[in-house]
Amino acid sequence: MEIVISILGYLVLLTALISMQVKKMEYLVIFQCVSNALVVAQYLLRGEVTAMGICTLGTVFTLVAFFYNRLDKKVPVYLTAVFAFLGVAVTLVIALVKNSFNPLSDIVPLLAWIVFTVAMMQSKSWIARALMTTNSLLWLTHNIVNFDLSLIITYSVLVLFALVGIIRLDRREWRSLFVKEKE
Repeated sequence: MEIVISILGYLVLLTALISMQVKKMEYLVIFQCVSNALVVAQYLLRGEVTAMGICTLGTVFTLVAFFYNRLDKKVPVYLTAVFAFLGVAVTLVIALVKNSFNPLSDIVPLLAWIVFTVAMMQSKSWIARALMTTNSLLWLTHNIVNFDLSLIITYSVLVLFALVGIIRLDRREWRSLFVKEKE
């Protein structure tokens, strides 16, 4: 079972790395969807119900974002709010059913979920890439606390490659935020 869990973790890495290196938001969303589905399977096998529930929502929301993107429309803010609320509801229901609440195991995935929903509603890949870096940092924290070497490696590499993607693809956008143009 541990081998399957590790393989899933490395497949998450591969698909998420690809998502951070594409320029078009549409491709970013497709690869994020595949990555989320793989991590759902891994958390299911590990018995991490809250993380699995949050990632399941992530997969569904990514599909919704993909279809809106295909129609050249932004995901409506109200729909993003509904999904964010569903993340809170999933976290609370699972904590009640388990009759336990662990802030690091339950809150960190929820925070990652909120960052993810905001990232997926972006029309600009450079903003989504920055938010996905934050998302990866949160999941890295979660997987350090709930030790899983494959996902620690996965999210460490994701943070590194997301930063490379930001530097490689988004320098101009970030520079324009911080450097005042000469008149």
